Amino acid sequence: MLDRSRVASLALSLTVVGYPLAAVLAEVTVGAESGRVVTVPYRALVLLVSLLLFVMTPYAFERFRHPVFWTLWWTFWCLYLFRLLMDTLISPVELPQAVSEYLLYGIGTTFLPAIGLAVGARHLDQIRAPRFMLLLASIGIVAGLAHILNMRGVSDIDVLAASRLESAMLNPISLGHLGATAIILSGWWLLWGGRSTLSTKVYLLAAISFGLAALVTGGSRGPVLALIVACGLIALAQRLVLMPTLALAGIAALIALFGLASETPLLIVERLTTSAFEDSSRESLLALAWRAFLLDPLIGAGIDPIESYPHNLVVEAFLVNGVVSGVLFSGLLISSLWIAFRTAAASRERAWLPALYAQYATSILFSGNIYGSNIFWCLMAAVVAWSFVPSPCPASPIRRLEGAAA
Repeated sequence: MLDRSRVASLALSLTVVGYPLAAVLAEVTVGAESGRVVTVPYRALVLLVSLLLFVMTPYAFERFRHPVFWTLWWTFWCLYLFRLLMDTLISPVELPQAVSEYLLYGIGTTFLPAIGLAVGARHLDQIRAPRFMLLLASIGIVAGLAHILNMRGVSDIDVLAASRLESAMLNPISLGHLGATAIILSGWWLLWGGRSTLSTKVYLLAAISFGLAALVTGGSRGPVLALIVACGLIALAQRLVLMPTLALAGIAALIALFGLASETPLLIVERLTTSAFEDSSRESLLALAWRAFLLDPLIGAGIDPIESYPHNLVVEAFLVNGVVSGVLFSGLLISSLWIAFRTAAASRERAWLPALYAQYATSILFSGNIYGSNIFWCLMAAVVAWSFVPSPCPASPIRRLEGAAA
């Protein structure tokens, strides 16, 4: 039966963990060159489900219950979409991407799905949604790793240790974040997701193992740092010390075992220990963005005015539309993280969603752009909307959150 809880769970899961599986399916069936035959319908499905969720929610626009946050949200997005339309259609400027890319990603993939979740996330089932998302993430990890290993013919553990696994449509950052998401959801389920049978515990431990495999073989620093921040937010919110210590010790032990089995130093360990916050290409882009911003700090430099986006959404917000836009985005980021923290502090059963948001809120400081960071924007909208639900979620008795009336 089609109900709002199932549609909300499907919309969020497809948004957060659906793309890697679609990318693998595209490469296997039609090849990377024609991959859009698969990925465009996938993105259309995400948009359709999100709009369906919007339509199924009575008095949708009355669901924006947090006036300060949503005022910042609508003001920022109105300014951004106006600049996007100006630079692509009304008064076109030279851009590094096709106009259709900016419109497809900025509006169809990011803005509209986020609005759908903003009004429909209140229907999320706190048990069903993370379990379905974990299943989809696990399938995506297994399919992704199997496809990449088969494509590259990699079977030697020394090669795995020194490589960044990726394919034409699945980059190592996406693979690493998929692994981090699986670890977060599995850990939450083991600790606070209710009673688990032996078979369920085996499944969760397997999901954690595959998540770690994706995290390590992806070789990207951002997902590792994002996972640490997400665990830290939950630990701080729940005033836990032993749990994160044991979790980090366990992860370190598994990585060490992988390293001992290989004669080659792990690439991810080397990158974290020697250059965790150093990246000459990104530093160059940030310097270019700063110079472009200084040319007109009041109205900004427009969409993608430098050779590439600066890989930091805070910087990009200032760059695109000037000081006002940057301040608005900073306010959105700070207030949404505070709401996520309050949600995690109020209920362990709801902690999985704030943890995922903390993961992707960290990721946007190292990679991505405003119009393409759909997971970040959708999780931001969902965590804020869900935090202020005035009644218990479907089939999931829970006390009203602290601060819901604020």
